[in-house]
Amino acid sequence: MQARKELGFWMCTALVIGNTIGIGIFMLPASLAPYGFNAMIGWGITVVGMTVLARVFAQLAREFPAADGPYAYIEATSGRLPAFISIWCYWVSAWITNAAIAIGVVAYLGKVLPVLDAVPAAAQAVSIIWLVVAVNLLGVRMSGGVQVITTALKLLPMAAIILLGAWLLVTEPASYAAHPPTTPLTLEGLMAASTIALFAMLGIESAAVPAGRVHDPARTIPRATMVGTLLTAAIYIAVSSMALLLIPQLELAQSSAPFADLLDRFMGAGNGRVLALFVVISGLGALNGWTLLVGELTASMARHGSLPGSLERVNARGAPGTALVITGLLATAMVLMNYSKSLVDGFTFLTLIVTAANLPLYLFCAAALVVLWRRGARRLPTQLLVLGLLGSAYSVFALVGLGKEPFLWGLVLGAVGLPIYFAVRRGRAAVAPAAMLALAALLIGGVATPGKAVAGQAASAPSTIPDFTADGRSTVAQLSSRFRTLSSDHGWQAETIFAYPDENDLRINAWRTAHKGEALWIISGIHGEEPAGPNAIARNLASVASLAAAGVPVVLIPLANPRAYRNNWRYPNTAERDWRKGGGYSVGDSEHLLPDLENGAGPRAAAAPGPETKAFTDFVLRLAQAYPPRLVLDLHEDELSTEGGYIYSQGSHSGSDPVGAEIIRVLQAAGIPIRLSGRTRFDEPIAEGVISRDDKGQPIRDGSVDELLASTEVFVGGRKVPGPAAPTVIVVETPAFAGSKFELRVAAQGAVVQRLRELWRLGAKRP
Repeated sequence: MQARKELGFWMCTALVIGNTIGIGIFMLPASLAPYGFNAMIGWGITVVGMTVLARVFAQLAREFPAADGPYAYIEATSGRLPAFISIWCYWVSAWITNAAIAIGVVAYLGKVLPVLDAVPAAAQAVSIIWLVVAVNLLGVRMSGGVQVITTALKLLPMAAIILLGAWLLVTEPASYAAHPPTTPLTLEGLMAASTIALFAMLGIESAAVPAGRVHDPARTIPRATMVGTLLTAAIYIAVSSMALLLIPQLELAQSSAPFADLLDRFMGAGNGRVLALFVVISGLGALNGWTLLVGELTASMARHGSLPGSLERVNARGAPGTALVITGLLATAMVLMNYSKSLVDGFTFLTLIVTAANLPLYLFCAAALVVLWRRGARRLPTQLLVLGLLGSAYSVFALVGLGKEPFLWGLVLGAVGLPIYFAVRRGRAAVAPAAMLALAALLIGGVATPGKAVAGQAASAPSTIPDFTADGRSTVAQLSSRFRTLSSDHGWQAETIFAYPDENDLRINAWRTAHKGEALWIISGIHGEEPAGPNAIARNLASVASLAAAGVPVVLIPLANPRAYRNNWRYPNTAERDWRKGGGYSVGDSEHLLPDLENGAGPRAAAAPGPETKAFTDFVLRLAQAYPPRLVLDLHEDELSTEGGYIYSQGSHSGSDPVGAEIIRVLQAAGIPIRLSGRTRFDEPIAEGVISRDDKGQPIRDGSVDELLASTEVFVGGRKVPGPAAPTVIVVETPAFAGSKFELRVAAQGAVVQRLRELWRLGAKRP
């Protein structure tokens, strides 16, 4: 049956806006907050680049009015294989995106309809996918109509935000200058912000992909693409800028619902449920649009001989029925993968690399204009050449901004499709859709497996132990998700220090900046019953990222003892908190590397007490060579101290270090009582809240990783070698006795993290 051309201007425009503005817009301001004004300039770069690409798609629709979309554009100018690779990558990213959208919708459904909390989340997500598939099976006119309605509805909260901003500009203009972002402008910050903004704009090609179903494509696609792109960009810039200027930068970066916070701040509390409803509508609209696109794209690939011919068939209503069912099954598989703990990492890894998979489509389509101009079959204006070159340059710029790993795995993803391409080309009729489904799932699963290996994860069963959260701490998974944004959003390098062989979702991870040199080291969570530090870092990650963006090398080990943290133990190997009774050992125990206290002729201990300890201390010594520590902050808590907090000061600047004095001041300002004098239970003297000597008047020698980082000499392989020799090592101890308020402790340690820029400046001073 011949597919009917039923998509007009409004439906195509709704596809562009609806597919581009999904659930992500509701978190975008928080993602961009750490970059401050870099984000606004980054938006400018992205809007210019994406407008160029929108014009590329518009011009190609004019040059190929009879084509059925980008596959035909690329095939006609670059050949069949480049067309397949670019569209294959885009096709895979589309149905994985559908799975991610469905999961995101479920996360908000419970807030709108609390009764759904009793229904398994996986069942909800799968049901949503197939509900939308059913709508699309009713025909492109039905799905296009749904797209127009959901797009109109999703723009309502955006309009409310813009109207609120305009009203404040007239009535309270000073509110825009009350909390200006403090992050300095840097090339690194600009690139990172531009990349995030680019991800938000993916989807501008949505009118061109189903070109075979568009009425008068030479006229409709260019108009819809340009109008949709410019309107979307205007909405994104307006709402993101308002959130950035009206909400304090650190508060915005930590927000889980930026627009709800904005409305609550200026219009009163109670908007969360209403906003959640619009998030669900926005997500359903995006899912509907991407389902329409991936169905039409699958049929287009089949028409061009790159997928089995049966996938191009349309049903009685003109919908590509087989294609919609196949891609629905693939999206369902990805949803079920996400809700299986043992495969979460594989799913997360795929969602990271498929963002890179969109860019080959943009690059080849931009290059198509250059090819057309060079062929000169008919006289074409020079502006087409300029447009093609600019579009190609921006696509390359975006690929560079993604970073090396996503780019390389995007190449792997393209290579994965080659066996399917050659199989279909050699015997198209013999390849059944069911076999295609199995082969695609197998190959995509194969891509996920190396990703886990790269992360250093052993193949074993996930933990069945629920996280301890009675004191209000975030779970290990929640913290890990937050810390991973340093890599995904800021380009930091991640490394697994130690993977627990019996719990594959538990790893000691570290993050470091790409730039090396004298560094700030931040460590927390050495003891599992001290949760304030990891949570404080997670909530104030913007301050860490901001300092790094200013050029300061940073090493971060935010959760050094995840097993004990999960169980609320002190040590990683036992629930017994007294090491003398239960044989517990600290993750940071460094006595096997530190000179003995008698004459320094050998190490204090023959070996590390546990495998994670050895891995941890080996990592510290290795990394200290490229990132020599100038300032070390180790965030601890003292559950036995009922009198107040204090700090340990080690290193050549200990005792009179201005960094320690500033941290004491910050803790006091945050409401933490400080022990200004007296002695600890270990008989260590306290002076103005600072402990710098032991009970014998010697520098602190506690055998910890802090002493290791401060030491000028260590033993490695039986030989004495120079140590890291950090001049300033501060161990923050907030009182965590029974009944102390967790949120107060987190806020206090968070205040220390927020002062990193000042602490780094003070660390450069010599006492």
